[in-house]
Amino acid sequence: KLFHIICCPINIITFINIAYGDGKIFVPRGTQTETGRKIYLIAYDADTLDQLFVTSSISDSGAQIQSCVFYNDGYIYCGPRIQNGKYAAFKTTDLDPSRPDEVVEPVWTIVTDTNLGIGTNAGPAFVNGACIFPDQGSRTNGSVIRSVNAKTGDLIDSITLPVNEVVTSTIVYYPKNN
Repeated sequence: KLFHIICCPINIITFINIAYGDGKIFVPRGTQTETGRKIYLIAYDADTLDQLFVTSSISDSGAQIQSCVFYNDGYIYCGPRIQNGKYAAFKTTDLDPSRPDEVVEPVWTIVTDTNLGIGTNAGPAFVNGACIFPDQGSRTNGSVIRSVNAKTGDLIDSITLPVNEVVTSTIVYYPKNN
């Protein structure tokens, strides 16, 4: 059953990076509506594969979640690759176990203000309570790497890379040299 969830076509999502945490599996999903494509995550119980809840849509404009979906300390993080894409954090708590269609809102979102949003395979690093993540940048600007409070989304610091310098991988922290 798990193999089926991971490998079956998931309604217009072609980049599928799932995450595991708190006994749950988080799977990106896309649904076409009359007003556009909505993208969100579905949380499944890792033991029974029962659906627990869905997140609210991260984008209503035809995007896909191409970034890595990451779990850290009771939260999941991801973002779409689309103009002005939002990077979002959701708590992993199932607030109403009686409703598998319960919609969980993000704890915080940050609009990237780029024409490509969050890039393919881009993922965050977590250091001392901070979530450090890149956006995809653009042809005229490099990626912006932001450090935010992982639980509130409050900006700690950011750096814009030189023109055409774009991050397309997960940020990695090496504690030995900080």
